[in-house]
Amino acid sequence: MRRSICGVVLIAALVLSATAAMANPDWSYFGDATVSGVTQSESFADGVTAYTVNIGSGATITVPKGSTNAGTYTLNSVQAFYAVGSTATTAFTATGKDATGWTWFSDTAKGDVCGWTGTSKLKSGDSCTFNYKSFSVPKGCSILTGWYCNYGNNYTGYFKCTCPVKTPVVPEVPAPLLGMLGVAISGGLAKIRRMLV
Repeated sequence: MRRSICGVVLIAALVLSATAAMANPDWSYFGDATVSGVTQSESFADGVTAYTVNIGSGATITVPKGSTNAGTYTLNSVQAFYAVGSTATTAFTATGKDATGWTWFSDTAKGDVCGWTGTSKLKSGDSCTFNYKSFSVPKGCSILTGWYCNYGNNYTGYFKCTCPVKTPVVPEVPAPLLGMLGVAISGGLAKIRRMLV
């Protein structure tokens, strides 16, 4: 009986410490990484308050050499999204509030970190829009995307990176339409030339 109580207490302590670690990161928690297959609607910018994150199928994270678990891995899930100063001295101001499934978090003790931790996870094919109440970035400041994620063989960690921005798809103009446009323009130019002569 005594062993089982000790086991329950140990498991409870581990769960609580893991939850606390994920919920309260400071700037020093975030290692560098590169992501592929993940996009953000736009880069962090002064006055922009809505950012949509898309986790594509086959998304990967690359942890640089010299870091724990260095290598390229499948990105299994994302459970937190933050704006993180590129350096510990990069200062910006962001405010937010809890949203369904996401809890607001902000820390400026060792560097600026502002964003949300999730009670659920974003996985392949998921997208989520994060809405700041305000977002102020002084000129010349660089803000990175911060993640708490699960990757590879069930590794977890905090990472910061420049998230690729999803570029809008510009529709291709069909060739016949371009041909008609060319004829119309050259006809208009010929008419203008006759008027000038």
